[in-house]
Amino acid sequence: MGLFKRKTMAERQAEGLQMANDIAEGRGLTGKLTQAFMGREFTEAMQQATGAMNQGQTAAQLRAAGYPTTPARVLGLQDTGQLINHDPVILLVLEVNGQQLQLQSLVSKLEIPRTGDDVLLVSDPHQPGNYLYAGLAPQGGAGSPQQGQAQPGAQQGQANPWGQPTQAPQAPQPWDRPRQ
Repeated sequence: MGLFKRKTMAERQAEGLQMANDIAEGRGLTGKLTQAFMGREFTEAMQQATGAMNQGQTAAQLRAAGYPTTPARVLGLQDTGQLINHDPVILLVLEVNGQQLQLQSLVSKLEIPRTGDDVLLVSDPHQPGNYLYAGLAPQGGAGSPQQGQAQPGAQQGQANPWGQPTQAPQAPQPWDRPRQ
């Protein structure tokens, strides 16, 4: 009956993720063959990659559901060399409540944290006491201009060095973060 039923994009993605998890865990014929022909190192790397992908999805779902976040500061980071959908998996060294913590996570290529940046973490419901990376903390401290505020020296209507009138500043974008 459901042989020719069209699946939604979300259903196809969930099915693909389940297949990748099954192969990484060595379940089914494909999983067993992958372990036999590709070797233990490959399947362990695949397990780490699917684990990072699952953690990223879980963190996004928890944050969207309104779970409380914990602020942390990035002390250092290291590239693991893994890419998932062209996004890197990195190892973060964080300071959370005065304690150092290492966390491996999938991060967006557009929002890769840098040393000194503030990030948000959510508590892992599957492993109490562990955290999941939930993204960069919103910018907008006391020293940064908010949306609708003019930058000093750039009033509305003043001409810039090229003789064109300046416009009100746009909302800050993630790629406009100041380097620290």
